This record gives sequence, structure tokens and C-alpha cells, in this order.
Amino acid sequence: ALSDGMAEILQSEGELLRRRGEYGQSVKKYQEAMRIMTHTGSRASPKAATLVQGVGMVLVAIGRYSDALTIYTIAMEIFEATGTTATPAAATVLWNMGQLYGK
Repeated sequence: ALSDGMAEILQSEGELLRRRGEYGQSVKKYQEAMRIMTHTGSRASPKAATLVQGVGMVLVAIGRYSDALTIYTIAMEIFEATGTTATPAAATVLWNMGQLYGK
């Protein structure tokens, strides 16, 4: 059965692949994690926002700044919808967004 635990494992794998520069494989892991979160009803959660942010970080790494900004905006919308904007994870998204405005 699909579970949030499996989604977290896939998210961690996506993060590791992103850090190793394996961006295509990273996005696949993030997408699979999001598919599980959607299936389990966890898509509108702070964990989902953090997952979306990971995709944004991959997009930044490959120079797709406009797309990354769109993804970060989606992450912030999830944080807002879940009432979790005053968290370190949300602050990280805002910081990442700020970094893009000069690019």
C-alpha cells in the first residue's frame, strides 16, 4: 500500500540525487512522492510544500528560474493553506524566492 512514509523516502532520494547533480532522476523521485501524497490525501500538507520546494531547487540548478519561481509560489500557497507560513520550511521557500529576483 502507498504510504506517507514511502513518499518521505522518495523525497529523501530526490534530495540526494539533486545534491549529486542528477537532476532528471531527482525530479522523477519528487514526482513519484507527490503522486503518493496525492493518493493518500497528503498533498495539501506542509510536507507536500517542502516536496514542491525540492522540485524548485532542481529547476534553479538547471537554470529554469522562472519555472522555479512558479513552483516556489505553489509551495507558499500550500504553506498558506495549511496555516504554516511561520515555519523554518516556509522561510526557506521565501529565501529561495528572494534569491531568484536577481537572476
